[in-house]
Amino acid sequence: MIKNHLSHFGNSSSSQPTDSAITTDLLFRQGDGNNGLFSFSFPVPRDIAYQYGTGRISYYAVDTVTYADASGQFSGLTIGGLADDVVLDQTGPAIDLYLNRPDFVQVT
Repeated sequence: MIKNHLSHFGNSSSSQPTDSAITTDLLFRQGDGNNGLFSFSFPVPRDIAYQYGTGRISYYAVDTVTYADASGQFSGLTIGGLADDVVLDQTGPAIDLYLNRPDFVQVT
């Protein structure tokens, strides 16, 4: 988990600067669950920090019928290192390219 420090003031004009740690570098946002169980997998970008450290998984769920929500987190996750059984991704992203608007037509 990468923590950046942010200096900020309180709500009153006489408050002193306070330093707070904020967590950054979200890797994944999505997933499906059923009856309180869920699973997910995702590719990890190459440009992450590879040193070992502590990570956190934050959970959020909503029932699409009753709109009841739930949340939680797990902070005991050790992250870092490399896997030996990496599957190479040789497929690039799908790109739709145009000039000024999607219906652009070149006139010759």
